[in-house]
Amino acid sequence: MKQTLTLFLQILSLTVSCSSPTDNRKNINETGDSLIPKIVYIKNKDSLQMNQLIKEYDLNSIDTFVVGDVNGDGKEDKAIIQPLVFFYQNNKIDSQFVNITFTCKIPSIKHYNGFQGLISNVGDLDGNKTNEFVYYPYWYQSNSAGIYVYGYIQNRWILFGSGSIRRDIIDGQKDPIKFLKSRINKVDNNSFKLTQHVWTEEGKFVDSTTRIIIK
Repeated sequence: MKQTLTLFLQILSLTVSCSSPTDNRKNINETGDSLIPKIVYIKNKDSLQMNQLIKEYDLNSIDTFVVGDVNGDGKEDKAIIQPLVFFYQNNKIDSQFVNITFTCKIPSIKHYNGFQGLISNVGDLDGNKTNEFVYYPYWYQSNSAGIYVYGYIQNRWILFGSGSIRRDIIDGQKDPIKFLKSRINKVDNNSFKLTQHVWTEEGKFVDSTTRIIIK
């Protein structure tokens, strides 16, 4: 890969923790255009590198996944991972995100640091008769990646928890969607177990399971 692309990727570097999964029920709904930096196209070095990334990683593609009933209307819904969006501030690429939209009339999810990826329905984790899902976004480099569990509660999307995962292990699965689902296991309506990959002192990646409290 060219040196310019490598430098650009350093700007957009993603750090995936190999510690215990986070339990941070953040409201990740969009907060309005007034709080979002204006997106503009600038013909400079950054924009040329951005176009190179779009071409190499097919960042304009759209992926669709069946996620069960996420809004409680009794109908099967689909999640749609929209093309990657870059933010420019002060003539520089500041950040990036993807919008995950749905075939039902509910808010989209704005997920930073990642693009495209896989989504797997993990069932009703909190007992509110709607399905949650786990999202595994792709990244440019590194074998470390993340998984993120989202749920829809009281008309807003909540990040239930997240953990780390190895890209090569997922890529080696015959059914990666099923494998992602197996990383999330319900305990009761208040908690679930998330299994991630962690690095040991012996220099090996192993499974580590942590209980995540929802309520």
